[in-house]
Amino acid sequence: MLTIINNLFIITIILLKIINQHPSIAMSSPTSIKTVLVSGANGYLASHIVKQLLDKQYNVHACVRNKDNISSISHLLKMQNDSTGKLTLFSTGDLGDSSLVGRYDTPLVGCDAVIHAASPLNPKLKGGEYDGIRDM
Repeated sequence: MLTIINNLFIITIILLKIINQHPSIAMSSPTSIKTVLVSGANGYLASHIVKQLLDKQYNVHACVRNKDNISSISHLLKMQNDSTGKLTLFSTGDLGDSSLVGRYDTPLVGCDAVIHAASPLNPKLKGGEYDGIRDM
């Protein structure tokens, strides 16, 4: 599990550097704003990605397990108030729950990019299907 967290941390650092250095990210008009879906948006690392995107005037489709759980999304709502991008929250459930097929159909509409930062908290798979490194 620690290897997965380390790999996600490294990927996040790389993404944050790309967001900060890419010239097209510094946008000047609302018509040029892009939309990015971030899965697991209320997680520690994903929250930093969301903040960077909002500060660069991106629209962010933030996917969380339950958007009505205010205690788990309040930091995202504050980010929206403190930046120029637009945040839209979507409830997409736990990644380990295979009964939620199609849960990303609506959040993906209009997105130009996806940053997948979610992971299942409690894998409900049986057999050898779940291997944290192989399945990443």
